[in-house]
Amino acid sequence: MKNILNISYTNKSLLHVGSWLIYIIYVYLLNLLTNKELNPLFIFVYIIPFIGLFYLLLYGFKIAKKNIYIGGVLLVFLFVGFSGIAFLLLTKTLPYFGIILTTESFSIKVFFQSVIIEFIKFFTYALLYHIIKELIDREKRIRKIKEEKHILEIQKKEQELENAELIQKELLAQKEKIQYQYAFLRAQINPHFLYNTLNVLFAQALPLSEDLANNIMKLSDLMRYSLDNVETENMKVPLQKEIDHLLTLIDIHHLRFSNSKFIDYSLNGSTENHFLPPLSIITVIENAFKYGELSNPEFPLIIKIDTTSDSLYFTSRNKKKKNSVEVLSNNVGLDNLSKRLDFAFRDKYKIDITNDNDFYTFELTIKK
Repeated sequence: MKNILNISYTNKSLLHVGSWLIYIIYVYLLNLLTNKELNPLFIFVYIIPFIGLFYLLLYGFKIAKKNIYIGGVLLVFLFVGFSGIAFLLLTKTLPYFGIILTTESFSIKVFFQSVIIEFIKFFTYALLYHIIKELIDREKRIRKIKEEKHILEIQKKEQELENAELIQKELLAQKEKIQYQYAFLRAQINPHFLYNTLNVLFAQALPLSEDLANNIMKLSDLMRYSLDNVETENMKVPLQKEIDHLLTLIDIHHLRFSNSKFIDYSLNGSTENHFLPPLSIITVIENAFKYGELSNPEFPLIIKIDTTSDSLYFTSRNKKKKNSVEVLSNNVGLDNLSKRLDFAFRDKYKIDITNDNDFYTFELTIKK
């Protein structure tokens, strides 16, 4: 990198030297048309101070950008200083060494007139050079910023892609974990044995009691729903299917407790185009039956489902049993429900749990 900078600086210096030599030759040839006896050394010595002035003017412009007053004072000193140096060279220093570049027509007035003209000329050169260089540098800075911005955008997109792939892998791993958990549960329960057993019980109970046989069938349907819907696409089932089996669960509990449990169930809105993980509502209601005091008609288990075109709201509220020490929000079933909701909806759902001394309230909101 250092070598590249040195090469660039050398090329730039050679370009400047070559340009000034061409300019000196041009001025000499131009003046030679009117003065055949013009000494070329005179042109060289005369212009050299102004070339130095050119670069000092560039420095002065940089200072003037920061402080215009200091820059103005510097320009005045440059004019006076270089005028004096040029005059001393032509009239004192060079004649001392035997080099006479002036003619008999040379005078201070003519000299300073020429100096003023040349000063204005080189001031203009320096100003134009400064402006053009500033524009080029600005364009380079803008281009560099755009390039850096483009690189950052590419890096950002690559990072976003990597993050998306990582999230996708995590979701896939989570889904596989949940399915493994369900598969393990199914292996423990041996669903085919249970289904066959319940079918036998149904066949035996049917001649004795149609109600008993129907309740056995309800239990069989509920178990089949619990075990057979865990591998559905995106881990979701239609809301209506969940509600149908929720009502089956309520019927079974009514049978179990001889209708001594009081339940206030309501559904508002259409269930079409609404989906959720299987057992989402049933898990919460099963906890309510397990830990709730539902035998008082003044404090029934409230089950409320409301739907809109883009939202699903589910609320369960029950009075708690006395001396209950169970912390419902830490229930394994509810923890598992949260994981399944995370997989199915990510940040499009919300759970609110209120667990006070007397009542337990579970609220679930799902947005499409």
